[in-house]
Amino acid sequence: VGIYVKAFSLKEEKETGADLGVLLNVDLQGARLSKAFIAQAKICSCVGGRLSNGNVRKDLLNQCLKMLNITPSSFVIVYTPNLTCGILAFPAADVYALDGYVSCSNLVAVYKIRLKTLFRHFLRCLLGDFRLGKEYWGPRGLERFIREYRVKHGLLLSVVRG
Repeated sequence: VGIYVKAFSLKEEKETGADLGVLLNVDLQGARLSKAFIAQAKICSCVGGRLSNGNVRKDLLNQCLKMLNITPSSFVIVYTPNLTCGILAFPAADVYALDGYVSCSNLVAVYKIRLKTLFRHFLRCLLGDFRLGKEYWGPRGLERFIREYRVKHGLLLSVVRG
């Protein structure tokens, strides 16, 4: 089994609001699977083990809508400078449903998972958009993926057997 990881950054101005696009390519002796998700990162403060305030801006709802127009597999990733609260991922659809009441302190009211759990679910095929990922394969596919959707950074996870 060969495992390959590729990162790529887009230097142009982004339009989607997505900071990260992740693409998974799996080829197990000719049986191919490819899928993707995108995410917007935000920083918040952690006080007493709870998110309190940060750079969650009014345009986050617009950014969520733009990402959701690309794929339902869109997330808002919130981290704290000291990582006391950890790195949390919130489905963009749930954040968008807050309808103007977005702040770090009220994000805790919606479904959230830790970043490592997001990637675990992604690798176990519990989440990710196969329709989006199907179009993109390999390092060139990753570059095309983030250029076409104007995502700031891209990560390709590739597993090939046989």
